[in-house]
Amino acid sequence: MEKVLSNVLGMLGDLIAKLREGVITPEQLGLFLKKENPFVDNNNLKVWKTIQVGTGLDSVGDFMNAILKAGVKISELAEDIMGESYFYSSIFESPMELDLCVKTTEEIIGIGKKGTMKEIYDGIKKIGGELLPFEAGLQLRLQYLVQPQGESLIIAMDLIEDSNGDSRVFLIGHDDDALWLNSSDVLSDALDDVFMSNCCWVFRIYK
Repeated sequence: MEKVLSNVLGMLGDLIAKLREGVITPEQLGLFLKKENPFVDNNNLKVWKTIQVGTGLDSVGDFMNAILKAGVKISELAEDIMGESYFYSSIFESPMELDLCVKTTEEIIGIGKKGTMKEIYDGIKKIGGELLPFEAGLQLRLQYLVQPQGESLIIAMDLIEDSNGDSRVFLIGHDDDALWLNSSDVLSDALDDVFMSNCCWVFRIYK
């Protein structure tokens, strides 16, 4: 009981801080109190960045060479899932533009909330977004070379099993060392595999 009360007080403190900072409005707070997601607005998802897939890079080797040539580092974990056959078969044969949106876990599933992969993916679909194709993570890395230092973006995509059988998604980041293409291991619905409320997710907007 004390733990529950402590969690509730912590959430209330977060709400008050966000109201003071103007991060949420009184109207959004009202939706939250009705147990509704205050950030849901299917008609108002803003395009963060538009990327192109099907750019003529038609093999894993092409992507790796282009990414390395751009000065980006590729982790062994990312390289591992790039080598899977179903990633190769998903590469677009002709050009197509994808409109991308970025939102935090909190914005997707509710104020102050952490979330499992299943909850986040369900939330993305509920607010009008779609998961990205495999190729999009690599193209975003190539087409987003001005990424702010310290930023880390998780690519909302179907899970790819690595050579050890672990499920992974791509992650692009910029740390003190360099720009990176990495991957994050995930469990699709495990209660102990929780993403923090401030984790940033990239997904697709359909016009």
